[in-house]
Amino acid sequence: MDVPIPCLLCEQCFSDGKAREEFLRHMLYSHKIVVHGTHDISSWKCYAEYWKRRFSQAPLTEFAAVIRTNTQTTDTLQFPSEDFFLLCDSLPEDKQLRQRLQMRRLEAILRVQERERTATDGRWPCLFCTQVFSGNRALVFQHMLDVHSFSIGQPNNLVFVEEFLEVLRQKLSSLQCFYCEKTFKDMPTLKEHMRKKQHKRVNPSNHGYDKYYMVNYLELGKTWEQVLKEDDKEEEEEEKEEEVEGADLLKRNEWEDWQDSSAHEPIFCLFCKTLEVTFSAAVHHMAVAHDFDLPAICRLLQLDHYSQVKLVNYVRRQIYCHCCIHCLSHFESTNELLVHMTLCGHFKLPLNSSTWNNPQYLFPTYENDAMLCFLDMDSAEGNADSAEGNADRAEGNADQAEGNADRAEGKVGVVEGSVGGL
Repeated sequence: MDVPIPCLLCEQCFSDGKAREEFLRHMLYSHKIVVHGTHDISSWKCYAEYWKRRFSQAPLTEFAAVIRTNTQTTDTLQFPSEDFFLLCDSLPEDKQLRQRLQMRRLEAILRVQERERTATDGRWPCLFCTQVFSGNRALVFQHMLDVHSFSIGQPNNLVFVEEFLEVLRQKLSSLQCFYCEKTFKDMPTLKEHMRKKQHKRVNPSNHGYDKYYMVNYLELGKTWEQVLKEDDKEEEEEEKEEEVEGADLLKRNEWEDWQDSSAHEPIFCLFCKTLEVTFSAAVHHMAVAHDFDLPAICRLLQLDHYSQVKLVNYVRRQIYCHCCIHCLSHFESTNELLVHMTLCGHFKLPLNSSTWNNPQYLFPTYENDAMLCFLDMDSAEGNADSAEGNADRAEGNADQAEGNADRAEGKVGVVEGSVGGL
């Protein structure tokens, strides 16, 4: 535990459950020192020990910014001027200290995560049934996903897994739902609620879970939500640039595309906002970025044209509705859905083909979906090849019929000759 936290100027220390809050309050009211950006400090004990040592070597004003209050008042008796001292990451030394502490914590977390990832001597009871697994932690995660449709992410993206599972086990013992965190009267009611509501996942807004996900240790002072928001902003900027580039490209190729409108029509990825100008580029992007090889899947399942149309429309519809295409779990946004599908490896079709191979998916989710146009082209090419093959076979049959007619005519001549001889 990151205690005790020593005072920066006196001998008092803080070590109880609210040590950080008491430390900050003491520094403000007793020594007029303000620590800003508290979420960026990964080790309060080390942070305080460092500045305590530095303040013993030189005056406080050598390190901290000075903030003077009541500078505009003329009534100095009623409103006396006071000096406060600010420690924040705008000060180069303070920023470097925070970064070093963050890196030190990340290295420690990576060591723990590597030890957990490679351990094969664990004992892992399932959260939902009596089955117990011996060996690597991945076994119980795979079991809970396959049998109970429950996932908290890929094992390689988690840390302090044993503690995490114990927290979830205590929630179940308290008859509390993982996602909405409501409490129920008995276990059957809770199970039925989680099944009907698809609440077989943890609440992403509960920051108590942040310590168990590696993404929360990667950037200084940022949670996974902030990282996602930054990614969204970058995606929006890239999307705008791609729209401008796509518009320019379409304008330049306006008359060229008149002869074959689908050959260079931009195609959206089935999963994200990426826009490609060719079908092959879109297929390559989905295979590399999402591990979803559309042509390979169609070949493996031996899909005809209409089945391919249903597959594409199914994926489009699920992503539009923020539903996983594999486990059918529902999410609040596309970003949450893509995070889930990436962590769980769910860029794949459901095991039951009737889920997507359904007549309702013959109707497109988006009007003028260019992906479907290329499926039409492939089908047309196949039909053309088939028609050409049929024509060749018909021509061969005609030749064969002509040969048979010639042979029949020859036989008639032989018969006539025989009759004449008689």
